[in-house]
Amino acid sequence: MAGLLTWPTYGTWFACRRRGWIDRDRDVAPAAVPEPTRHAGEDRRNRPWPAARLDGPQRELVVRDLGRLAALRGFALHMAVAAADHVHVLLTPQPDCVIERLVQLVKGSLSRTLTLAAGDEPITAPGGRAPAHHKWWSRQYSYLPITDREILNRVIESLADHETVGATVWRASGWPETPRL
Repeated sequence: MAGLLTWPTYGTWFACRRRGWIDRDRDVAPAAVPEPTRHAGEDRRNRPWPAARLDGPQRELVVRDLGRLAALRGFALHMAVAAADHVHVLLTPQPDCVIERLVQLVKGSLSRTLTLAAGDEPITAPGGRAPAHHKWWSRQYSYLPITDREILNRVIESLADHETVGATVWRASGWPETPRL
């Protein structure tokens, strides 16, 4: 079954005020909602790392590396969007896949790829420990299983709209016939 996986970059907002979003209960939140809430545990004043925003080459790198990860981890990648402050992945996981573990593997691998590409040196966080790299992603993510063609069409439209705001968008060949529901 296809699903939409979304996660924000570290220190940024998750929900987009302009476009609205679909939450994991499939409730549609309207655009221009009141002030979005911060992610739990990510108070801007107490962050040990600076907020992460992906520039154009980094967005291209994320989308390209998602293709490699799909082949390595055995999930079908249908569409990927990398924006400055979040990533969306429309995918079909293996039937026995544990989404939480897949998210850890994907975000961890993308972090390593971005860190190597940026040439980041270890920095010292408060408390004296030296993390291995810059913090790229928030701990939060959203996964919406898609079982309905109408919802799939809305997701595809929403992801395609990201091109108008400068995000990097990738579509699998044969799109939108895939994925199967």
